[in-house]
Amino acid sequence: MEQIQSSKNKGEAVFWSHLGKIYKQKSLPFSKLKVGDVVLTDKENISNELYEHYMEQFKPPLLDFTNTHDMEIMKEFEEILKGLSTSTEEVEVTNTSEIRNAIRSLKPKKSAGYDNISNFIIKRLPPGYIQGLGNCFNLWLKECRMPNEWKLAKIKTLNKLKAGVPKSDQTRPISLLATHSKLYEKILLTRIRSWAESNHIIPKEQSGFRPNCLIPTRVLSIYQEVLNNMAANSPTLSIYFDYQKAYDKVWHAALIVKLSRANIPSALLKTIWFWLSMREAVVVYGELSTIFHSDIVRQTGAFSTHIFADDLNVLISAPLGKKLEPMLQFLELEGTKEKLLNLRCFYLYCDTRVHYYDQLIIPLLHRMLNLERLDLHLKVDRYKGFIDGNDLKKDIINHIPRLNQFTFNIRLFNRSSGQNNIPSNEDIQRTFKDFVNNQIISCADHFQESHYSYCLIYSHSYRLKQCDNISNNFPGGLFKYVYEVSLHDERSFEHEFFLRIAQSFPFMRKLTLNLIEAHDDYIELFLLHTKLYLQNNVRLTVHYESLRLLTDNFQRDATRINCVRMEYTCYDNVFPFPKYFKDYFLHVRMLGLR
Repeated sequence: MEQIQSSKNKGEAVFWSHLGKIYKQKSLPFSKLKVGDVVLTDKENISNELYEHYMEQFKPPLLDFTNTHDMEIMKEFEEILKGLSTSTEEVEVTNTSEIRNAIRSLKPKKSAGYDNISNFIIKRLPPGYIQGLGNCFNLWLKECRMPNEWKLAKIKTLNKLKAGVPKSDQTRPISLLATHSKLYEKILLTRIRSWAESNHIIPKEQSGFRPNCLIPTRVLSIYQEVLNNMAANSPTLSIYFDYQKAYDKVWHAALIVKLSRANIPSALLKTIWFWLSMREAVVVYGELSTIFHSDIVRQTGAFSTHIFADDLNVLISAPLGKKLEPMLQFLELEGTKEKLLNLRCFYLYCDTRVHYYDQLIIPLLHRMLNLERLDLHLKVDRYKGFIDGNDLKKDIINHIPRLNQFTFNIRLFNRSSGQNNIPSNEDIQRTFKDFVNNQIISCADHFQESHYSYCLIYSHSYRLKQCDNISNNFPGGLFKYVYEVSLHDERSFEHEFFLRIAQSFPFMRKLTLNLIEAHDDYIELFLLHTKLYLQNNVRLTVHYESLRLLTDNFQRDATRINCVRMEYTCYDNVFPFPKYFKDYFLHVRMLGLR
């Protein structure tokens, strides 16, 4: 504890680094390997079994010569390679400053590759060596290649079990590369990343192996988003992906074709293809090693196998390296921009918040050039202003010339902190004056103290099942598809407002009262059954301290009847509850407990 406290005083980064070292799991050495019911003890047999296991695991898939799409990709791929063979373009050269920074980023305690030159040695070389290394790098960048000797990886096998004899699939291969190869890869990565980001190929929200986009960063952003949704009384939908097999196979031909279609400079494309090709790996166990390579790569140029990533819990075949292969994987996944020319009708419905409207939905719609009917029913969380008639024309309508029927229901949550000239509801409504085929209704609310805004725009009729955060500005109308309603405002709701709500939502089954920002006197009106009669389908969101004071620490009889009927949503950190709390609220949602 004394060491942990000492590291905490040195800064957050040092503290978490020290804590990570303490709790990092250690890999136990193994001298036996289990194959079925047989336990191997001979080192040579173990080495051969590991070799066979990895060879089988990363056997390249065979091309389907009856698949038209695969054959078209391969034909285009071969044409691209012919063009690259005659290309004279050069990759941007490097300098000693860039190489020095790359060396500085190396971790000194990493194991050496097959050439036995460690990061520690490289970091202590004299300046003259860096100049010589720069001359070599620049020659290879101009020629769009790298030494074949740097494509050889040394694979050491770690035991994933904490006890017992492991099987082959219970081991973890670690790929150790030549340090010079890592440095060259870093130089190449900066040029590929610069091109991809300047051309908006990869969304800025893409996590993993990118500066300021680490998994912990994404987890914290999700946590903050959940808190924001709780404050706005909006549900959160979480989707989790298991990336264990994320990098197992990358179809090199398809990757090259996608990069070519995205207009990557031919020098970069040529260098990437040289980097992908003709890789070899050595499986090391004890003093024995078995070398293998992919002959299929040499025959077809389509798939690479038996390549493993350094410092990853996954095996990959987009070949070895710590930084560059995830970038190529992202480029392969994000590179799909083919036009959807046969699509005539498109309907998109999502009743949870959409966070990447501008990055994902708008580019998707731009691919539907021949669309004739479009229905959008969305809840959008956005940081860069409102979605109004001008936005819909600029981002959607102008890109789909054949569109003749466009209906939408868009509920926007906008974080307006620091914004000026926030439009009024009248301003938003005027932007729809050219929408002659639809009656468009808008409703905007600005919460200055909380620095966010809501805006609802919809063409008849509203088809979402929920209508969230309705305020006093609610324009009315008939919402026959809505069965769940939530109310939220900084100003108190009057009696006439509730009459309007009852008329507008005849099929409402659940009502949520978000009174987080309400005065205690107003909250009390909903708690006293002599003032307001409540049914059993009401959910209350309010600060715990206000609730405790208004109910006399949950012992006040005048508020008991209504409280028993309500479901209380608590996002304050409260635990345990007082003795009499359970007699007040039979249904409680603890969103804030952590």
